[in-house]
Amino acid sequence: MAAPPVRRARIAVVGCGGWTQAHHLPNIANRNDVSLVAIVEPSDMPGAGGCMDGRCEPIVMLVSKYDVPRYSSLDDLLADKRDELDGLLRSTVYARFPCVHVR
Repeated sequence: MAAPPVRRARIAVVGCGGWTQAHHLPNIANRNDVSLVAIVEPSDMPGAGGCMDGRCEPIVMLVSKYDVPRYSSLDDLLADKRDELDGLLRSTVYARFPCVHVR
């Protein structure tokens, strides 16, 4: 008897700097058990001033590349997609989104 299909976990990524662009987004895109459903990033040019300054793609390119909507705030994401999310992958400095865990 064949196993039933596994439902893919629906994940939003919060923060799109260098670590996210180099590791998290490509990894999620290549998995068959996870679906990227949104990106949360307030900056049009993520990673500016960070460890990969100048080497990150602009947010418009990421949205196109991964075919997902972009939200500028966690509040906007949760207002629109709370019931469609299974989890968040937070890849930000604590100061930018300090209250992710309480929502």
